[in-house]
Amino acid sequence: MSDSLHHPKKITIGFSKSKLKFPILAWLIQLVEGTKFSHSYIKWHSSKYDTTLYYHATSNTVNFMSEEAFLKKHQPVQEYTLLVREETFTKVIQFAMKNAGKPYSFMQLFAILFVKLGFPNILNKTQQKSAYICSELVAEILRDIIKVTGKDLDKPLDLMTPKDIQQFLRDNMNFGSKGDR
Repeated sequence: MSDSLHHPKKITIGFSKSKLKFPILAWLIQLVEGTKFSHSYIKWHSSKYDTTLYYHATSNTVNFMSEEAFLKKHQPVQEYTLLVREETFTKVIQFAMKNAGKPYSFMQLFAILFVKLGFPNILNKTQQKSAYICSELVAEILRDIIKVTGKDLDKPLDLMTPKDIQQFLRDNMNFGSKGDR
């Protein structure tokens, strides 16, 4: 058996709410979705650098944050930890590095709202890869992680919400959540 099977890596998919004073957009997302959270993120521990990194799309860009910086702005609500092979972990890190710095897609938030109201998706494929919202970014990583299980996400990635991801993890995967915090 390969070494990567003996020493799986941990990747955590989490859901949080804002700690900012007046996070109007976050409140609207929570209201529309009926959740305690408005944001999704990926985190992992780098043993080489002895630090925990958070990777997400925020109000202006796709970026990495230290645990200390992330927790100043976000209150984790629920987390799911996945054990992945070394090869999968490497692909996740490569994807994160390749896409860091891409802009946040405010237009995508409106597209999701319009679809929820019964209108067609207003985004085109070019827009979808040039900018991200938090849930699309996390869904793209999750889709690649779950390929080995034969499962797939049940809607287009550009329309995924944090709630969709949380429900998929809760309903389809055999690993536990750290639960509500």
